[in-house]
Order: sequence, then structure tokens, then C-alpha cells
Amino acid sequence: MLKKILNFRAGSVKESGALAIANKVLLAKAKGPDTCFLNWRITVFLFFIFSWNMGQAQTVALDKVCLKHLGERANSLKVKTYATRIDEMEGGVVVLKENGGSMKGVLFFPNGKEALLMSGTSSILYLRDEQGVDQGKMSYSIDNQEFRGELLSALEQKVSTVNGRYTQDVPVVPPACFVDKWLVYHQGHLVDGENVYLYLQRIGNGDLQGTIYFAERKMTALLTGMMVGSKVDLVVIGNDGRRIGDIYGELGQDGELEGHFQTGSSDQIIHTMPMVSDGQSCFSEISKDFRYSIIYPKLNIQAFDDVMEEQAADWVKYCKKQKSLSVKKYSSILNAPAAYSYVDVHCRDEYVFSGFQIFYDPGKDKYSVKSLNFDVKKKKFLSFDDLFEDKVQLKRMVQNRARKNLGQHQLKNNKDFLAWAGQDAFENFVLQPDGVLFSSAFHPVFGQYHVLFSYPELKGYIKNKKIVKHFRKLH
Repeated sequence: MLKKILNFRAGSVKESGALAIANKVLLAKAKGPDTCFLNWRITVFLFFIFSWNMGQAQTVALDKVCLKHLGERANSLKVKTYATRIDEMEGGVVVLKENGGSMKGVLFFPNGKEALLMSGTSSILYLRDEQGVDQGKMSYSIDNQEFRGELLSALEQKVSTVNGRYTQDVPVVPPACFVDKWLVYHQGHLVDGENVYLYLQRIGNGDLQGTIYFAERKMTALLTGMMVGSKVDLVVIGNDGRRIGDIYGELGQDGELEGHFQTGSSDQIIHTMPMVSDGQSCFSEISKDFRYSIIYPKLNIQAFDDVMEEQAADWVKYCKKQKSLSVKKYSSILNAPAAYSYVDVHCRDEYVFSGFQIFYDPGKDKYSVKSLNFDVKKKKFLSFDDLFEDKVQLKRMVQNRARKNLGQHQLKNNKDFLAWAGQDAFENFVLQPDGVLFSSAFHPVFGQYHVLFSYPELKGYIKNKKIVKHFRKLH
């Protein structure tokens, strides 16, 4: 039963999200204001009707199961409802009811038709289908209105993650992606007075990534970690792949970070305040035919957002055309490879947004990288040609340094890494406060290999002097 559910078509609601983006792209290409207005009216009307019908059907099905098993409707004040996802399959619902120390619940799957019944304690739930057949068990915890569980299938002995967030509204049309993804630019300082600039990205499920710039050291480091409730735990990593230290602390009500920066025996207080906050768009689909997901930043700047949405729509069309992405041949949809795309943000302030967008095509088992560099003031994307001159000599200089730096890299004794990194053209780049970070292609094991050039080192190659002046003010 659980195997059947996870292979069931779960994409109808998510198709509406892709449809909305595709229609938005068409609107941008409309020839005149009358055509644009008419298309907008039709799009909104059809999307409303489609969403309402899907929502009504899902609400009825969910209420029916909850009434039968819990004696309550899904929106009753006597139950707790969580909008959830199972691994990468978004749009599920968990409904829990406490009864004298024991727990009963319903796990409602994203396809909007199937459910499993649950009963157990405050830490473990046993699952069965409506015929009473054992389907497995789920250990779980609830912290600060976030539901985190591990689902063990009785049939395949496969573990899946179930994550969700409490909602007062029954998610009749579940969001296409996990809630609470954001991107925030912080400014602050360490206790010794050194200014720091933090670019922090929550990619859902509590995962955090980003960068931190230390002004006095003129150094940018990568961040990766977790957020549980308001508590933040980050690992600080240098360009050579080595761990520099840790940042741990808590985000306050206004988004400020109060915490500690630890490096070896050193422990400094860190305090930062949010300066610029952005959102992130995300949509995905899992059906009997294919599986994909994409997440990308939204800056509330039309010149940026329109390009990212059009690119997302084009990528989804590509995914749907690839027969090699079909998941029909797999025993469980959770075992099928997924096409996905995400953005590693390296800088976001009032002048510059930069990051690497990673694409994975499981049909070709191939990764590709796109450099994103956006001039916030001029509202335009910046290409290699926009930023640099004497390109042939610059590329040669980057490749020479990349090969020279291999001797200091953490993986300098790994023959596979050396063979791969030594042949790359290093055509990807992002702007950072401490210089231009050139990057290799993406490797499924090694990630990206980075080479940094400071702005003074690139004095004879950079055309855009204003951005350089902006970053120098941070020192």
C-alpha cells in the first residue's frame, strides 16, 4: 500500500504552479496592453477554478478520513495539522490528535487520494492502511511548530523523511514547495570590532547555506548548517575546503543573529542585523512519469525575477520532454532519480546579487552550472563580457592559478580530484566583497573547485569600476 501510494500520481496541484509560471512568461510576450490584460484575466480565472476544484476534492477526502479515524474534521480545534513533504514529495498533510497521553493521526499523501492511519505515542507512530494492514512506523518530534519524522516502510525497509510546519488553515491546495524558504543579507560585527557581512539562505527543511565576509581579513567563507526553531548552527568553510570554525546562536524576533563564532580555542560573540530580505520561489512535480524540483531567489526586482521565472519555465519544459526522466521503471518513486536545480548565493546587498545556479539532468547524469551576477542599481545581469576585458589572457591566468593551488587543497592527495580539477576551464564566476571567485563545473563528489582573485589583482581586466568601489567601502 505504501509503495503504491509513493508511486501514485502526485503532480496535479504542482502542474498548476508550473502552468502559472508558463502563463506569466506568455504574458510578458503579449503584444499590447489589451492582449496582456485579457490573457491575465483568463489565466487568473482558469487558475482559480482549477485550484478551487482540486482544493475542494482534497478537503472532502481529508475530512472523510479524519472523521472516520479521529472523530474530528481536519480543521477542528481538537487536532493539530501540519503541511508536510515526504523526502522531495511536497503537498502532504499530517493530522494529529492527542487522547489521554496516546496519539492518533492521519498521514495524507500529496496525490490527494490516499492516506495512512497512525496511532502511538508522542515519539513513535505505527502506520496501517484503512484495511488494517501494517505499513511501517514513524519516529518523530515536534519542536517550535515544526514536525520532523523518519518513516520506515514495512515492505521495503526504506527510510524516508517527513517534515512539516504547523498550520491553522487546512492546506486544501498544498504549497508546491516546502514553506519558509528565504534569503537574508545581514550586517554586523564580532566582539573584537571586525565587521562581518552575512548572506544566509534557508532552502527549506531547516537547511541553511550562504557565505560570510570578514572585512578586516578581506576573506569570504562558505556557510552550511541547520536551523531548528530559531536556533542556528553553521559550519564555516574556506575556499580550500577546510573547516575554519563554527557559528551557532539564535535568530531573534526581528531576524537579528546573536551567537558565537568559534575557531579552535577562540570564541567570539557575533551580532548581525538583517538589512535586505528576499524570498525564494520553488515548484516541483512527482508523478508516475517524471520527478523534478527547482528553487530560485526572488528579489522583488522585475528585471531579475522575470528572467529567473522564464528560465525556470524553460527548464521544466525540458524536463517534461525527456523520456529518460521517466520513473515508471522504478519499484518506488522514492528510488527514482530526480531532476533538480538550486542556487548557491554568494552575495546579496544593495548593489550586487551573485550566485551559482546548479542543474542536474538524471537522464544524462550530468550537472551544469550557470553564473548569476546581477547589478541591483542598474537592474541588469552581468555577463563575462560585461565585466572583463582581455578575456583570453584573464582565462589563462585563472587556469594557471587553479592548477597551482591544487597543491594546497584539502584533496591534494586524491588522484580523481586532481585529474578532474586540473582540466577544467573555470568559466564560471561570481562577484564577492573580497574579489571575483572563479569556479569549475560541478562534480557530484567534489562539488565546485574555487579560485579567488582580489580586485587589485584584476585591476587591468575589470570594466565595471563602480562595483569594485562599492566592495572597497566594506573594508
